Amino acid sequence: MAEVASDDPFAAAQKAKDQGNKFFSERNYAKALAAYTEAIDLSEGEEEDSLDSLDGVQPRAKNPNVQIYYANRAFCHIKMENFGSALIDSTKAIEAKEDFPKGWYRRGSANFALNRLPDALRDLTQLCKLCPNDPDARAKLKATKQKIQQEKFAKAIGCEATQPVSQVVDVDAMNVDSSYKGPVYKSGEVTPEFCKDLMAWQKDQKTLAKKYAYGMVMDMIKLLRRVETLSDVSVPEEGEITVCGDVHGRQWKPELAQQHRLTACNDGCDQDQDGLAQSQILCPHPTRCWSLAHARYRK
Repeated sequence: MAEVASDDPFAAAQKAKDQGNKFFSERNYAKALAAYTEAIDLSEGEEEDSLDSLDGVQPRAKNPNVQIYYANRAFCHIKMENFGSALIDSTKAIEAKEDFPKGWYRRGSANFALNRLPDALRDLTQLCKLCPNDPDARAKLKATKQKIQQEKFAKAIGCEATQPVSQVVDVDAMNVDSSYKGPVYKSGEVTPEFCKDLMAWQKDQKTLAKKYAYGMVMDMIKLLRRVETLSDVSVPEEGEITVCGDVHGRQWKPELAQQHRLTACNDGCDQDQDGLAQSQILCPHPTRCWSLAHARYRK
C-alpha cells in the first residue's frame, strides 16, 4: 500500500479506508465495516464550541472525502442485509455531498430491498439525473418501476385468494380435535406454566393444535406491528452488555440482567481470528426487541 503524505491530516482515515477496501474485496464484510467506521471516526469534524476551541486550538476540519467512507460502509450493510443501517449511512453520505452518486445509489438499493418502492424511485431518479449514461443506474431504476407496476397490478386484481393468510384466517372458527391433550393457548393469558407445558410438549415432538399455533402467530404479528422495528439503547457509563451467544434451543437466566446490566441473547455470531465477534444482537423485552447492529465485543 502506498504511504500517504505525512502532512495529510486525514492520512490515517485514508489508510483505514484502504484497509476496508481490502477486507471488502475478500468478502470479509464485518472487518471492512469496522475499518470504514474507523475512517469515519477519523474524518468527522469537531464543533466550533468544543473544549479545544476555548484553549485557542482550532477545531479539526471535516474530511472532504467522508461521504466515500459512509457510502462504502452502507455497501457493507447491504451485503450483510442490514438495510436499515444502510439507509442511515447512505443518507449521511448524501448530506455530506449532495451530488455524490454512490450515496443515492446505496440508499436507493436499500429502499428497494426494504420494498420501500416510492423512496427507491425517488433516490434512483435522482441518481439517473446525476449519471444519465450509467447502465447500472438505469437498470436499477427500470427494475424499481417494473416492481411498482407489478404491485399496482396485483392490487387491482387482488381478492381473498391472493391475500396473505394472516389477513383472511379465522382462528376462532378453527376446531380442536377432542383427542387433543396438549397445551391450550389463550390470547393474553400466557403464563410460565403454559410456556413450560409448551416446551415439554414440543420436546416430545408432539404436534400443537393448529388453532393454537395460528393464535400465537397472529398475536405476535399484532404485537410487532405496534412497536418500532429499531430502537437506540444507551448503556450507562458504569453499565455493560452481557452477550449470551448461540442460545438457540437453550434457556437464558434473567438474573444476568440485574444491576443495570443489559443481557443480549444472540443466536450465532461470526468470530474473527482476533477473537472479535461481530453480530446482530436481540435483547428480550416484554414489548419489543432491541437491535444493536454490529456489536463488537471480545469473547
